[in-house]
Amino acid sequence: MNKTERLAYEWLRARYGEVIYQKRAPTFLTDGGGFEVKRAYPLKAGGVKIIFQSGERERLIGEGCRVLVFSESKGEPVEVLSPEDLKGKMARGVVFHEYGSSRGSPRVRVSLKIDGDLFQRIESLKDHFQIAETSVILEMLLRRGYNEVSSELRLGRDISVIR
Repeated sequence: MNKTERLAYEWLRARYGEVIYQKRAPTFLTDGGGFEVKRAYPLKAGGVKIIFQSGERERLIGEGCRVLVFSESKGEPVEVLSPEDLKGKMARGVVFHEYGSSRGSPRVRVSLKIDGDLFQRIESLKDHFQIAETSVILEMLLRRGYNEVSSELRLGRDISVIR
């Protein structure tokens, strides 16, 4: 279980007693039904974003599952979304992003092992320029290189231009 799932597990256990964890959606089964857990990614304009795999929302709606949206800093959900809430592009300040939904370009998942020094430099850039996701910085680094990205950010360039 990851950190977000552990928070959800504790929250569900306090409400429903027995909770079954599974590695596929829905992540948790209780006598209150199925629950999928999503991490909340803050948006600069306010609200949060959650990410679904391609087709995942439709499966959750079909199975009548609720989605628990957790911030890693809180022990309770930021929002609990019903299957009905999942039918639009957003609900109650939560924007839905579907990973892998653009059919024109194939997606590749890459795992990287980063040494401590580079990780600290990436986190420093992320914090300094208030970038919500480390993946945004990593994507820029893979395309452009650390020195170029760092100097362009310092010059105040917009992230979308750097990408």
